[in-house]
Amino acid sequence: MIEHLIILLLGLSLAIAWGISEWFRRKERQIKVNRYLNYQQKKRHTKLDTVIAYLTPKKPS
Repeated sequence: MIEHLIILLLGLSLAIAWGISEWFRRKERQIKVNRYLNYQQKKRHTKLDTVIAYLTPKKPS
């Protein structure tokens, strides 16, 4: 009976530890994805700014 309880507790703690590690892994991946998307957005934005600056007529100084 006691052995069953010990095995049950070990299994439960293992499941909890796995769940926490999985949660952290997903959170880390989400951070990486967000960082990549922000990088892409900034890159696209600077390209657009370059094109706009090229196409706008220059003021004679």
